[in-house]
Amino acid sequence: MPPACLDRFPSSLRSAPAIQDIEPLYSHQATDIDRILAGEDVVRDSYETLEQVYPEHLANATACHDWNRRNRS
Repeated sequence: MPPACLDRFPSSLRSAPAIQDIEPLYSHQATDIDRILAGEDVVRDSYETLEQVYPEHLANATACHDWNRRNRS
């Protein structure tokens, strides 16, 4: 992962208070963020749901996902 992505995610997303608060209802979205960071393609519906729940993390995860897609070996 590029340094810019590491800067945006200094700690686990699951440790963020907002994620902890919503995790019982939205635990699958936290998994989707992990998948985005891993460079996997996630369906558009997942992006839209995440954007409603935790937009700043989605924006950062999307930037990292885009970097990963461009730089896959």
